[in-house]
Amino acid sequence: MIFAEQLAQACPQGIDVYYENVGGKVFDAVLPLLNTAARVPVCGLVSGYNATGLPDGPDRLPLLMATILKKRIRMQGFIIGQDYGHRIAEFQQQMGRWVQEGKIKYREQLIDGLDQAPQALIGLLKGENFGKGGDPRRGGRLAWRASTEQAPFSAREKGPGIGVRRRRLTAGRADRQRLRGPHPASGVVLGRLPVRW
Repeated sequence: MIFAEQLAQACPQGIDVYYENVGGKVFDAVLPLLNTAARVPVCGLVSGYNATGLPDGPDRLPLLMATILKKRIRMQGFIIGQDYGHRIAEFQQQMGRWVQEGKIKYREQLIDGLDQAPQALIGLLKGENFGKGGDPRRGGRLAWRASTEQAPFSAREKGPGIGVRRRRLTAGRADRQRLRGPHPASGVVLGRLPVRW
């Protein structure tokens, strides 16, 4: 079964909110499933980051525009730092509280040694990692950083397709060293939780 068929089967009532971070074939599969008045926050288009030209095939812009018009879909781009940068301190305080209360759980996958970098990269491309891949030049470690397992507004509590299933946070080595003590806004000891954007 191809992805578009699997998605249609998983969303028999359509899609009300789609967090766009991929584009390409994933968006092509989502578009016909969007319900009337669906919302699409656009945060990234990773499938096209390395593109050097337009994709092959027919122009799909007329289909997109017709779908937006007929179904009254709202699409809006946003970049966290530009749109919500003024709320970083608030985020750090709330996130610190959620970590302390056990509402946010995170994990790291560390691969020691630069000689493990090729296999770690292959694993990253196969989706075998947790979170983001770290830079092996920083202390000789590759680190897959901080995927939350559950948030206070978890998808499991609200039903399929709603809420946050996975959120990624990253920090460099210097940031992790700095974050070992109490957080200045919340007083929570975050240990190695990467919270700096």
